[in-house]
Amino acid sequence: MINPAVVENIVLLAALVAVVDGHVSDQEKNLIFEVGSYELRIPPEEVKKHLDNWIGILQNQGFANNREAAISLARIAFQPLGDNEKHLAFYICQDVMYRDGQITPGEDSLIRELERLIFGGGW
Repeated sequence: MINPAVVENIVLLAALVAVVDGHVSDQEKNLIFEVGSYELRIPPEEVKKHLDNWIGILQNQGFANNREAAISLARIAFQPLGDNEKHLAFYICQDVMYRDGQITPGEDSLIRELERLIFGGGW
């Protein structure tokens, strides 16, 4: 089983990508449930609990349509992850971004920053 703090950060990153465009679609949520439970090896109900919690917090804190704030939070969430966990988080986030069939400027900026942090030595 993956460390609970890692699970929390990966679900946070996926929720952030879903929220940053201002709308969280059911398609995005379902993808996070399915991929998150499979890749993180935890029950879908646990992914749902974390995801619903993070979506609520992110929406209430104004992260929707605020790419600068989203990028700052993503940097914080990425920092404690190991290399394999960063790659997994990026894979999940990229799938979430493409899931609803449109890529907004906020999603694009966020995924580019995640890519830079993983592959470009962003720390």
